[in-house]
Amino acid sequence: MSNDTIQAVILAGGLGTRLRTIIGDVPKPLAEINGRPFLSYQLDWLKRQGITRIVLCVGYRHELVEASLGDGTSAGMQISYSVETQPLGTGGALYNARKQLHETFLAMNGDTYFDLELAPLLEAHRSRHAIATMGLVEVPDISRYGAVTLDNDSHVSQFLEKGRSGPGLINAGIYALSATVFDYFPGSAPLSIERDVFPLLAARQLLNACTLHGEFLDIGTPESYMEFIRMQRGSHR
Repeated sequence: MSNDTIQAVILAGGLGTRLRTIIGDVPKPLAEINGRPFLSYQLDWLKRQGITRIVLCVGYRHELVEASLGDGTSAGMQISYSVETQPLGTGGALYNARKQLHETFLAMNGDTYFDLELAPLLEAHRSRHAIATMGLVEVPDISRYGAVTLDNDSHVSQFLEKGRSGPGLINAGIYALSATVFDYFPGSAPLSIERDVFPLLAARQLLNACTLHGEFLDIGTPESYMEFIRMQRGSHR
């Protein structure tokens, strides 16, 4: 299966409450970064990976997202939308979009930028005929994120809460999923894939993991938002 047949689902329904003082009353994925919406940087990255079929899970002020990005034709992509009429959580948003999704798809958070290669994640998922494969990255300090531990067969065995410090593996917020994952959802909404679905899969040794090499940054806080702006300005010098 080539990447041009893979769909990427972007969970872009967040309110962006912590960024409200900076970005105003707009959806977080439309936060302006040097004159462009944050989502456009994610789409550029996916296109460089050969992925052009996108499903955007949108909610708060979704009409602004649709007006900004349209159907993706101008960017050489195919964009469709799954609209939440009320907050559904990350798992609920995926479940709401399930009829638009094919057998294998990527899911990623709409406030996170990646600078890494997706091929290892997709290959790990395909080669093991997995239901779910979580992308991980290694960081020098896990205290902000919480951590993930693995067993000897690269299954996620435990999720550790925030507060511990030191180096470790963390959830990068990007997943390769098979459509059968929805058989393991404990209901429809509101539902968190991280808190309500993945622990159930991990308990059955059905949650695989793949460590990715590169950088990622979420823009969920004012500090990280400004850091991403500085990164992009620096990359265009």
